[in-house]
Amino acid sequence: MGHESINSVKESQFSSLFSSLNLKTGYNNLVLVDANVVATFSNGEPSIAMKQKYKGHFTTIGFHLMNSEELPVIQLLKNIILWHKEEAGISGSDLMAEKRKQWIDWRASHTLELVSEVRKMLQEKDPKLKLTAAAGVEPKELEVIYRESGQWLNDGLCDYLFPMNYRDNMEDFKELIENQLSVTPIEKTDRVFPGLQLYKKNDNGFGPIDADIVKQQLEIIKEMGYQGFCLFAYSYLSDDIIKVVSSFANDIVE
Repeated sequence: MGHESINSVKESQFSSLFSSLNLKTGYNNLVLVDANVVATFSNGEPSIAMKQKYKGHFTTIGFHLMNSEELPVIQLLKNIILWHKEEAGISGSDLMAEKRKQWIDWRASHTLELVSEVRKMLQEKDPKLKLTAAAGVEPKELEVIYRESGQWLNDGLCDYLFPMNYRDNMEDFKELIENQLSVTPIEKTDRVFPGLQLYKKNDNGFGPIDADIVKQQLEIIKEMGYQGFCLFAYSYLSDDIIKVVSSFANDIVE
């Protein structure tokens, strides 16, 4: 991933919003078939394309929406949706949005029910047992994964969280950790342990990541004030990574 601005190459209903955008690019480029490119990234690759099909229109966006949460991006998406509704002659309440919310709430309620039942079972078995989850604290987890794990922490349903902060790019990793910390209640920080990626893809499948990347990540979480970390996966622990992790583990414990 990387940060990119986008440039208008064809006048559209959204061109005025492009100048203020700073987006996260993804791993895949847009595949264009009979579509009009209305904006490109600064490197020339297409970022937004529009296509007319029968009586309707399609707008395809080539950047990470979930990682581009600045207000100008939200406004752009809102304008695109509103324009499509106007073109289709749709007015009044957004039935799809309402159904989507109902679906999210239904899924999340069942996840909450499961977590609550597990918590109750543990308490009955042994009050000293701890319940943990490989989950984060960001509010967007509700809409993406149908869980409110940050709320589990606040309500005492979960003792510790281990968010899967798997990144091998330091800029992306630091931004992710900063965003995560910004939505973590300060009194709960010591119950959140960032999860670090120990693997990378290679010609033979997957193998251990460079130990220097792990070192940089550990320096970042230490700088941010976290009290510990977790690793995924232990099967990718190399001798070099073990040396790095051992030195930081001792440092954090002290």
